[in-house]
Amino acid sequence: MSRGGDLLRLQEIDSRVGHERVQLADVESRIAGDPELEKRRRQARRLRREQAAADADLSALEKAVDTLRLRARDLDRHLYDGSVRNPQELIGMQHDLEALRARIDAQDEQLLALMERAEAAAAADRDANAAIVDRELERADHAGEILEEAVALRASVEREERDRAELAAAIPVADLALYERLARRVPPAVVRIVAESCGGCHVPFANSEVRRIRVAAEVVQCSNCDRIVVP
Repeated sequence: MSRGGDLLRLQEIDSRVGHERVQLADVESRIAGDPELEKRRRQARRLRREQAAADADLSALEKAVDTLRLRARDLDRHLYDGSVRNPQELIGMQHDLEALRARIDAQDEQLLALMERAEAAAAADRDANAAIVDRELERADHAGEILEEAVALRASVEREERDRAELAAAIPVADLALYERLARRVPPAVVRIVAESCGGCHVPFANSEVRRIRVAAEVVQCSNCDRIVVP
């Protein structure tokens, strides 16, 4: 499967997990309290907040790096498009570009550290969910259908998240970072070709772009909306 296809599979898993979490929240709101179960749920909620905070920090830094990259691209274009002819001004622009690139490199290192923090928070969240599954299984024998539904949903979420972790581990880091950045900015991050147009922004592709998308093993993005496009 292509790298774009792997990201589409990841997105499908994320979509199922999101839907099941909504269902699970509704079911849990109808289950009578159990002190130990509530304790584990509080722990899971705390870890979910920590994961959300890590994701928010990552998103904020991604936006900052995106802004720097845009400035660097603009400066690079002006440097070589012939619009500036003064040698001193060109030297100054070159120094500015080098400084921008140094900042981008430094913030890329911070991005990797934040990604590791977000992944660790996600792993802790999965462990907390597993602890809840264990407790709910203990109660399932003498509980009603609603508890069994919660057990099934929680187990499904745990299974999907395990599958996601395995799939994400096999995806190149740069592809995964691109997917997660787009998922926050322009969901859905991955779309299919629809009538030779982008399935996200609906802008038509040239024939050469369509052929490239259909045969490419690498990740291909829409030049208009930046979404990842797959056949």
